[in-house]
Amino acid sequence: MTNSQTTNSQTTSSQTTNSETTNSQTTNSETTNSQTTTLRRLTLRRLTTNSETTNSQTTNSETTNSETTNSQTTNSEMTNSETTNSQTTNSQMTYSQTTNSQTTNSQTTNSQMTNSETTNSQTTNSQMTNTNSETTNSETTKTTNSETTNSETTKTTNSETTSSETTNSETTNSQTTND
Repeated sequence: MTNSQTTNSQTTSSQTTNSETTNSQTTNSETTNSQTTTLRRLTLRRLTTNSETTNSQTTNSETTNSETTNSQTTNSEMTNSETTNSQTTNSQMTYSQTTNSQTTNSQTTNSQMTNSETTNSQTTNSQMTNTNSETTNSETTKTTNSETTNSETTKTTNSETTSSETTNSETTNSQTTND
């Protein structure tokens, strides 16, 4: 799919295998019970506005130059995710489970995460502003050039950091409760 533009999309029980998308623009998307396998090369510019996703399962995802605004995700499960140049604004995630995630040049503003579970995460050049998170079973392997502003962590359970390499980390107005 090349130069795709979608407006007011509502999808229920979607199953996608070996999808390749270039220059995708999505507005007011609502997805329920989505299952994606071997999603490769979401290249060039991906722009998503007012997205609502429920019961999403993604395997082998590769995303480049992603811009997301007003995203609401419930019961998300991601395996082998690779994201480059991601910009997210007003994101709300509930019951998120991520395995083998690699993120480069990520910028997140006004993010709220509840019951997030991350395993084998590698993040490079991350910038987060106004983050409110509740994390369970988090395992981070490598973080480079991380900048966090106005972070509020309400609950962290079973957090494990292995071979952590943190370079040029800057944290402003961080509040942690029940760590």
